[in-house]
Amino acid sequence: MPSDSDYDPECEDVAEARIDALEATGSGGPVPAGSGVAEAVSLQLSTRSDEEARVALWRAWRIYIETTGRMQSEIDAVLHKGAGIAIADYNLLLLLTEAPERRLRFKELAQRMSFSKSRLSYQIRSLEKRGLISREAVEGDARGLDVQLTQEGMQTFKKAARLHEKHVQALMFDSISLQEAEVLERIFTRVAKKLL
Repeated sequence: MPSDSDYDPECEDVAEARIDALEATGSGGPVPAGSGVAEAVSLQLSTRSDEEARVALWRAWRIYIETTGRMQSEIDAVLHKGAGIAIADYNLLLLLTEAPERRLRFKELAQRMSFSKSRLSYQIRSLEKRGLISREAVEGDARGLDVQLTQEGMQTFKKAARLHEKHVQALMFDSISLQEAEVLERIFTRVAKKLL
């Protein structure tokens, strides 16, 4: 928790200006140019020293990486206990439920989950042994492999999805507004494009 020594009145001024802008526009979108608010916020931010800006950026990174790590660990434990799968398994099953015919090529799964082929192969073998997915050779492609969600896998996913939704709601959604969620989406959509 921040101490009194961390209090920055300049940050509060910026926040108040942003709130005024939201009230004026009635949304969480960009502040209209020429409104005076955007220019005031930009001016206040630009008066920060390079060191103050660097500290602010690294403080944001640290709270992000620590908090998301803790949230993933908590959700992983909930899914293990309630549905018998890990959060990585849940993400794989989610991708399959969203795919046409609940089927994806192995290569596409590896790309979308950012897994090495060896790690994904191990995960797929594990889920296949439990009857949650199946593997099939691709006709006309000797090296191709399709991964498909089974009926049992769909039932497991539905059970896990209810737990996942409940705990994401409690851990995050209950603590942020719709406007803040939209800001997060814009930020991480932009960051994600650098990782393609």
